[in-house]
Amino acid sequence: MLENTIYRLNRDKKINIGYIGGSITEGAGASNPAETSWVGLTSRWFKEKYPDVEFSFVNAAVGGTNSDFGVYRIDSELIDVNDPDLFFVEFSINDYGWKYDGIVADMEGIVRKIFLHKPTADIIFIYTCTKYIENDIVLGREVESRSAHQTVAHYYGGIPSINIGEVLRHAVYTQAGGDWLRFTADNVHPNDDGYKICGDAMAANLTEWLAGKDVPKALVQRELPSMLSKIDLTGARVIDASEVTKSEGDWTFVDRRGGSYAHYYSTDKPGAWMEFKFSGERVGPYVILGGDSSCFTWYIDGREATDMYGTFIRLHPCTIPYIFEYGEHTCRVVYNGFKNSDDKKPGIICAFLIS
Repeated sequence: MLENTIYRLNRDKKINIGYIGGSITEGAGASNPAETSWVGLTSRWFKEKYPDVEFSFVNAAVGGTNSDFGVYRIDSELIDVNDPDLFFVEFSINDYGWKYDGIVADMEGIVRKIFLHKPTADIIFIYTCTKYIENDIVLGREVESRSAHQTVAHYYGGIPSINIGEVLRHAVYTQAGGDWLRFTADNVHPNDDGYKICGDAMAANLTEWLAGKDVPKALVQRELPSMLSKIDLTGARVIDASEVTKSEGDWTFVDRRGGSYAHYYSTDKPGAWMEFKFSGERVGPYVILGGDSSCFTWYIDGREATDMYGTFIRLHPCTIPYIFEYGEHTCRVVYNGFKNSDDKKPGIICAFLIS
């Protein structure tokens, strides 16, 4: 278990570590996410435990998103950023309630992408918990999202997992009389005290797995088994809006973050369009939508698909809404102006998701 991480920590003395997940991995509820979240505390543990090792940490978590979105962006927003040797993947909470087969496909896509890029990488799955799923746990029901993750973990050679959520839930009842607000900000996201409990659990597991072990003489190259799922998402990817064709003079590039994305394009001109060709069977938006105002119509191979209205300003990590026969396709997105003339917010697009 984690032999390649042990090798890098003790022989290479250099390791890149990446985190991906939802809001709990992003650090929501922490007073200082970079320092007091479970990610911040785990990164600190590594640096204190191995002071002679050169570390690079990247946290690519995005609140409110699940593995259905993560499988598209893990390349451009994590793998291409610091080429991690060790990945922490946390999506069980935001995958909760989604279809089991879909979760398996998404998580398998994430795992295969990691191992195809770097066969010597290690992965750890992280499981969290909130007040809103504890009834299933107390009643002994299967938490399908965790089960789906574990199915993938077992199939790919026993990917280890750390259930910091169960440790937190135990503390809620043994130390706070069942009051989730003692250790969380909102019954979902831990506060600093809650993250401390999670961070201690991370440290305990990592110490057991990494400390005092025989150091391998070489890195182990993993060989991938055949696909577990019928859906192969290893080709799922993000196309930045800078890479597509646009109607001339209609779009303004804005070099600041749009939600979680690094930059975006904005327009207030009805009829403005973006278009691109791709090979695949799915396409959807990685997009900022103007608050209850802007509307885009999607055309696939010249056929109108649907309008998409904004309801709030944030990224739109949707399930890919347009699925068709695999092949070469053309997608055109047209801005239609304002749904409500009294609410004149621009139409904004960051990127597109395709697979």
